Amino acid sequence: MTNLEWDRTKIQVLSVGCTSTPLRVKMGRLLPLGLMYWGLKSTDVFMSGQSSAALGTAQHLIGKQNVYRIDPIVAHNKFGMDDIRAVPFLKGLGYTESRKSWPALQPAFFQNPAEVFEPYFKLT
Repeated sequence: MTNLEWDRTKIQVLSVGCTSTPLRVKMGRLLPLGLMYWGLKSTDVFMSGQSSAALGTAQHLIGKQNVYRIDPIVAHNKFGMDDIRAVPFLKGLGYTESRKSWPALQPAFFQNPAEVFEPYFKLT
């Protein structure tokens, strides 16, 4: 049981990302390029590490089989921020990911209507 008195085995998490890109290290694998090279990549490294740690924590707490992650990997700079020209491609990617994920997600999340959420702490 948890602090909220929920059975951990009955908790399921659906985590939906906004696409991710592999870390590009190029010459960093072959040459000792130093602090400047790796310093410029530090944000990407820390963001990736934070995401992996959060997902791992959820899997540890409620079981790997109860955590579903959808976050397609795309090429670096494939989609620009606020670039409306990418909307048709992103829409197609969404349809593709939904078709791939449906067999696992349907029994876990879409068989029955969700119960009405009742907050543990209520505002007065």
